[in-house]
Amino acid sequence: MASSLAQLQKLEIKRCNNLGAVVMEEEETTTTDDKVIIFPLLKSMIIEDCPNLTSFYWGISSPSLIEFSRDGDKLAATIGDGTESANGDIHILPPFFCHKCERLLNVFPLDMVGRLEKLEELRIHNCDSLEEIFEAQCCSTIESHVSESSVSFVFPKLTYLGLSMLPKLKCFYSRKHTTEWPSLKKIWVYGCDNLETFASDQSLNLGDSTNIPQPLFWVNEATFPNLEELELKWNDIMKEIWHGQLEAKFFCKLKVVKLIKFIPQSHALPHCFFQSLPNLEKLVVNDAPFNPIFQCEGYKSETLQLSELMLSKLPELTHIWKEDYCESFCNLRSVEVRGCGKLKKLMPSSMLFASLTTLEVSGCDGLMNLISCSTAKSLTQLTKMIVTDCKMIVEIIACQGDNEVKGGNIVFSRLSFLKLSCLLNLKGFCSGDHINIEFPALDNLIVNGCPRMEIFCQGELSTPKLQQVQLADEENMQWEGNLTIKQMFEEKVGYSGLKHLKFSEFLVLLNIWNRNPQEIWRFKNLEHLEVCDSNDLKCIFNLAIASSLCRLQQLEIKRCNNLEVVIEEEEATTTRDDKTIIFPLLKSIIVEACPDLRSFYGGRASPVEFPSLAKFEVSHCPNMTTFISAFSRDEDKLATIGDATEGNNDLITSFFCYEVVFPELEKMTISHLRNLRRIWYDQLHMDSFCKLKVLKVEYCDQLLNIFPSPILRAFQRLETLQVTDCGSLEQVFEIKETCVIATIQMQLKNLTLYRLPKLEHVWNFMDSHANTSISFQSLQDVDVEECWSLKSVFPFSIAKSSLQHLQSLDVMESGVEQIIVSKNSEGSEEESTRFEFNRLSLLSLWNLPDLKCFYPGTHTTTWPSLKKLWKWVCEKKIKIFGELNDAKSQIQQR
Repeated sequence: MASSLAQLQKLEIKRCNNLGAVVMEEEETTTTDDKVIIFPLLKSMIIEDCPNLTSFYWGISSPSLIEFSRDGDKLAATIGDGTESANGDIHILPPFFCHKCERLLNVFPLDMVGRLEKLEELRIHNCDSLEEIFEAQCCSTIESHVSESSVSFVFPKLTYLGLSMLPKLKCFYSRKHTTEWPSLKKIWVYGCDNLETFASDQSLNLGDSTNIPQPLFWVNEATFPNLEELELKWNDIMKEIWHGQLEAKFFCKLKVVKLIKFIPQSHALPHCFFQSLPNLEKLVVNDAPFNPIFQCEGYKSETLQLSELMLSKLPELTHIWKEDYCESFCNLRSVEVRGCGKLKKLMPSSMLFASLTTLEVSGCDGLMNLISCSTAKSLTQLTKMIVTDCKMIVEIIACQGDNEVKGGNIVFSRLSFLKLSCLLNLKGFCSGDHINIEFPALDNLIVNGCPRMEIFCQGELSTPKLQQVQLADEENMQWEGNLTIKQMFEEKVGYSGLKHLKFSEFLVLLNIWNRNPQEIWRFKNLEHLEVCDSNDLKCIFNLAIASSLCRLQQLEIKRCNNLEVVIEEEEATTTRDDKTIIFPLLKSIIVEACPDLRSFYGGRASPVEFPSLAKFEVSHCPNMTTFISAFSRDEDKLATIGDATEGNNDLITSFFCYEVVFPELEKMTISHLRNLRRIWYDQLHMDSFCKLKVLKVEYCDQLLNIFPSPILRAFQRLETLQVTDCGSLEQVFEIKETCVIATIQMQLKNLTLYRLPKLEHVWNFMDSHANTSISFQSLQDVDVEECWSLKSVFPFSIAKSSLQHLQSLDVMESGVEQIIVSKNSEGSEEESTRFEFNRLSLLSLWNLPDLKCFYPGTHTTTWPSLKKLWKWVCEKKIKIFGELNDAKSQIQQR
């Protein structure tokens, strides 16, 4: 049968506990000398979690195979077994992956030497017992030869070597040997906790020497002639990259070294390390106890090629360099330092960096200042400076104590981008009384989260190209020379140009807003408003003020603990026939984590229209049960506790009532509204929700349904519906014939239902004739997971009329007994039925212990496009494909 699968390109076999072989040999089909070619187009083969698999099928050839991933100890032990080597058929092709072979001691037997000439990529991962890559035990045919001489391993085409999570790996090969990797570009060694040293000089490999720690590789000039990148990560006992000093020609092309969770023998990288790497351009050090990074002794007479330095999460680092003057690092072009909490000095005042173009510092709470005046004067090539999240920094340029600078100008000739963010104690850029600062190229300045900053510099400031200063990353405000930050906030000119305002970053504005809300008129150009992290506001603005923000496009309200309403309730000033337009240009509303918020607007103005709103998200507001309420405050409370089972269904607060109008809304997310019982009122405004395309409802514990029948017509353009983690939800679509005048053509394409323990119906037809009143012919993907009360997925009428375009059906971990409900349950007479799934390519039935059948009646099915069928833990033997009358157009049940 395997020989007949001539078009097979990808084969995956996973979690088959009793599988012993993939292809079973047929008796007397070939002689022992024949080569069997199967799967001629196979390009990828993955085998995982098959504990009893002992072989694939040896003596075969798959000429197109370019990817082979294996996972399983017994299979791993047979790769390249000597019984096959006589035919010479086992050649490892690019790439080769070895994954989760927990009892594997080595990857290749020694007799595979010479048959790895096509290997381009080798990855070995999560093999807990692996000690070496090649088996040290000699085969009988070569034992005497190997015991007396060195074995040579050559990988002519290998470009990438990855060794990760191999806690017992000691070396590549434990006996005397040489390796050559002429094409290797990158090595990644991660989580190999038993490795002491990465490399040692080949001339020291005397076989029985015990004074030298066993390295992963013995190296000479021919070992890594083209290696460009080396990454060593989380190798617990590795204390040195190589033993002693290696000659520069051993790693002559190595450009990038990354040391992550590296525990060195010394507290700094020694001079000999850089001497061994004459072309090193980039050094990355992360999560290591270095202090300092560099020892300047020995560097003074030479210049390094190092141009990029990235340091992060170095908890003991207080100095990168000592105070010694050092010219060796004058080629540095980029310096990034992040998360070094004890760092006290970034650069010695004596060091000059004439080539530096990028300087980024973040999360270094020990810094009081960034650079000295002397160093600042040397930064003539600097184009970008970013300083963020440094709690103790007071100024960027420190002049006190710098004896060489007592005045004059500091010119940042090429600096075009400067960002100062979340610097809680920053008072200014430079406090020197007689220091003038020039930024001839600066055209982008961002200052935010600096509440104590009062002045940029004491001396004169020149910024000929700067037209505006950004107070947040996306928008800007007017900049007029050397105005202080305080003046920008308090003077009218600052307000009039402001387009993006985030209250949490400018406490002075929040105080003004609280003290006199009428000040909002001065924000007439505001386009993006963020109200975050306030415990004082109970409302944000009244209706008159909200109506004045005619240019507002984005509104975000987050983590306001005492906020009760966004727009303050007012006495009714309009009749119910009037339409109130709020925020005419508002496109996005995001409300998040406001525990006391009960509504967006609690007044009676109706209807209220948001004519441009396209996106609405509300989450983690447990007391919010309405967006705009049609009730008074007292009625609202009564409605919230009303009991629908006693005939008071109209008194249950609907999140959206008739009075709210969203004519352009396209995307909506409702999440973690724990007390929400009802989303829609039974009647909606004719212009509302008519363009909604995406609806996500999550973690609404009291919600009983999504769409009541009277309003379905309003959502005909809905394309994506995702409902997850609603513990009380019983139905998604409620359909009554009495509520439908003509057939509704829904455009829903994607339906996702996750973790709905009480869901009983996806489509709930309330009477026998309602099944002809609605169509879902655009449906493409249906995904149902962890819905244990759901007994069927599709009503008969939906399955028969609306699944022509269905491409994917995934039903997992649910109480489903049948995929399609019986026709009789909808009041129709039973007869033989044909279901056509002309575009379905994926059918997944996963962990459905109660599944009895696909459809209970007599039926046939067609699946001309089906490519993947996954069926797992469906305990009852079921017939998926119906009666097999048309073999050409149907898939045979197996």
